[in-house]
Amino acid sequence: MWNDYDSNSAYGYDSDYGGGNRRNDYTPVTFYRPDGDTEGKDVQWCLDNGFFHIEEDLWSGNWYYRHFPDKRPKECPVGGCKKQFKTSEKLDVHLRHNQGAAHDRYRKDKDIIFGPTAEEKTKTEAKEAKMVKKRRDDKRAELLDTVVNGLYDGISENSVKQARKELQKMDEEEYEFPCTVQQCGRKFKAQVDLHEHLEESKGKGHQQALITFEKDFALACPADGCQRRFMEELSRDMHYMSLGIARLNDGRPDEAHARAYTLALAS
Repeated sequence: MWNDYDSNSAYGYDSDYGGGNRRNDYTPVTFYRPDGDTEGKDVQWCLDNGFFHIEEDLWSGNWYYRHFPDKRPKECPVGGCKKQFKTSEKLDVHLRHNQGAAHDRYRKDKDIIFGPTAEEKTKTEAKEAKMVKKRRDDKRAELLDTVVNGLYDGISENSVKQARKELQKMDEEEYEFPCTVQQCGRKFKAQVDLHEHLEESKGKGHQQALITFEKDFALACPADGCQRRFMEELSRDMHYMSLGIARLNDGRPDEAHARAYTLALAS
């Protein structure tokens, strides 16, 4: 058998060669012959005859590179390294990334910078970002399914609540306005949403954060001791009126707000 056309046979191979050690790989391929013509063969026939893969479904022998010298594999110029590459770009990557001492000396002699180029870094970062997004999308879909169908699928109510909490946190990751209360962790698309969150939250930390949030608002609550401030008169009036007529606080009126409410009615 031969894989070049310097042989005693017409094409350098036995076109009827069957071989006695087949591995049953009959994948059809295109075989490029020494005369420049092609014929259909299979992978195992090429392997048994000593030919090699060129690209995609094309196989041939060394004569292929005599016909197409620009496609000849690019050999690593570093002494002792026998690696070959199909393109100059892949050879360049090899030279810049190989950590062997011989390659290190070659880089110093040729002023080649070790490591990835800016373009490679950009591609790597884009690939990693795509993978992260896919994992995030898969996780979100799983959580959403639990929230929507969990109780019907026999998942416990606590697990559904936890999934809803995780889904909310995931959806808020890129929002710009975080709650300043420690261990809250909520984030919001707009300041008005954050303000509403602070108003609805009853903990001391959230109430203090609410006062800080409103400190520059123009309109103060008229009730003695109340530190709430408002941007609109209607919001201010609804605040002290609702507390003054005991719609909150379990039906017990807030005296300071009740006095403010009474004065508002008298005016």
